[in-house]
Order: sequence, then structure tokens, then C-alpha cells
Amino acid sequence: FTNLAQKKIQMGRTLTLFFTTFYIFLSIGYQSIAQDVVFPKQTTDKSLPINSANILVDTIFVKVDHYGQKLIEHEVGHGETLYSLAKYYGLSYSDLMFYNMQLESVYLDIGEKIYVPITNQQIIRKKEEGFSEDIHVPVYYKVKPGETLYRISKVYFRMSTDLLKSNNERETDNLKIGEPLLIGWFNTEGIPDSLVNSGESKIIFEANSKLRNYYVRQSEKKKEYFEDGVAFWNTKEKTSTSPSLYALHNKAPLNSVIRIHNPMTNRVLFAKVVGRIPKWTYSNNVKVVLPPFAAKSLGAIDPKFHVKIQYLK
Repeated sequence: FTNLAQKKIQMGRTLTLFFTTFYIFLSIGYQSIAQDVVFPKQTTDKSLPINSANILVDTIFVKVDHYGQKLIEHEVGHGETLYSLAKYYGLSYSDLMFYNMQLESVYLDIGEKIYVPITNQQIIRKKEEGFSEDIHVPVYYKVKPGETLYRISKVYFRMSTDLLKSNNERETDNLKIGEPLLIGWFNTEGIPDSLVNSGESKIIFEANSKLRNYYVRQSEKKKEYFEDGVAFWNTKEKTSTSPSLYALHNKAPLNSVIRIHNPMTNRVLFAKVVGRIPKWTYSNNVKVVLPPFAAKSLGAIDPKFHVKIQYLK
């Protein structure tokens, strides 16, 4: 019994020594590793939102959609969220989501690109007293086929043709397709409260979100089908101010919700199926009929436009 007790005591001492040595080894190793790790610095620099992976961009290109809305493409950097970007660009969260309905999640990946609407007032047109190169980046617009200097200056950006010429140090009105035109400058410190872009997209955002949530819940217990074709809407019909997100569709069950994607604008909309497409009224390639409110929310301008549809059965 004495020999057995001594062996147990000896074994306990050996195990204690082993775990002590192992703990010291881990501690030293962790400290060594920790010294080599470079953690990202925390900053409150307001210029971060127009970064690509926290590298400040030196140029912004602005696009103009079918309805005259100015959009810039933002590449998501480290630590940026939809909420922080909305605040930086002077938008409500719902306004920013309205222009990015293609997003499947509110969580953004570094390098992901989102669309941001800006107004003419948020673009500084000329360098006046107090202008600082350090906190401003130039804003350019690329000329498209058929566009004139007058259209770009007067219709798109509400500025004089002479000012647009002056910004680009040019004397003639002749333009080349793809030519970048300097419109003005954007303040990298963010949009001041006086220039906040108060859009009217909250209604459609909330209505679309409810239908999206319903679709996601139903997709857990039903099979999903895919369809590719043409959407139709009556361009002469008066647009309702209510969030009329409904559709006519022949394959999805009545009162179900379908997902509609416009690949040209990359917008996604969810609509409730309230009826069937009249057989003799539309051509066979028309897969869905929409009210003007829904069609315009998808960025449509022509009566017919290509869409991709998902529905559940």
C-alpha cells in the first residue's frame, strides 16, 4: 500500500510539472505571436467611407440613371456598414437600401460595391475661397453616345455650360464618347446636415422588406422555380403614391410572393401575385405585368424590359 501511494504521489508531481511547463510555453509563445500581430488602428476619420479597403480614392465617377438620379459606386472598406455609409452620405438607411435592393444581407463584405445617390447640391462646382485640395476629390462624368455638352451641364447637373467648359479647360462643345468631364468636387469629410438627401423611398423600402421576409419564410418549406423573360408596364398609366407592389403572373400561386430582378439596374423587388396575365393581350414572352410604381422601382423606363423571376410552389 505504501509503495502504491508513493507511486501515485510521484505521478501527480510529474503531471503537475508537465502542465506547468506546458502553460509557460504557451504563455511565451502567445506573447511572441502577439508582438508580430498588427491590429487595425481605430479611427474616427470621416474620409474613410469613400475608401477601397481604407485607401482613400482620388477620383469619383458619377452616373445618371433614366430618371435623372445621380449615383456613385462605393467600394466597401474595412469596418463600414450600411448605417455608417448612410450617415456619411447624408441618407436615411431606407434610402440607401432602396438603391441597393440587390443586397441579400445587411452585412457588407470588404470590396463589395453599392450604389449611393447624391444630389447636384452635394457636388461643389467651382473652387472658391477656402477650398482645400486635402479634403476634396474630383467628380467626373463619362460621356455617353448622343450626349451633348448642353445636356450634361444643363439637364443632368444644373450648371452653366461655360462653367463646365472652365472646369475642363476647354473652348469647344465637341465631345468624345467615353470622355471624362470634370463636374466638380466631393467633400471627403461627408455630407453636411444642410445638404442631407431626404429621399422618399421609405414607403417602398418598408413594403418591399415585408414581402421579402414573407418570401424567405415560405422558401424554407416550398420549392423555388426560376424564370427568364420580359416584364411589361403601362408607361402612360399614372403612378400611384401608394406602395403598389403587386403583379400579374401565370405560374406562381395567387396571393404568393415572387422575386423580380432587373439585371440592367441590378435592382430586386418582391411583389404579390394578384392575377393572371390575359392570354390575348400580351405576347408570349411577357412573363410578368407590373404597375408603374413597381416598374419604376426596378429602374424601368421602357414598357418592356428583361427580368429574372423566382417563385415558390
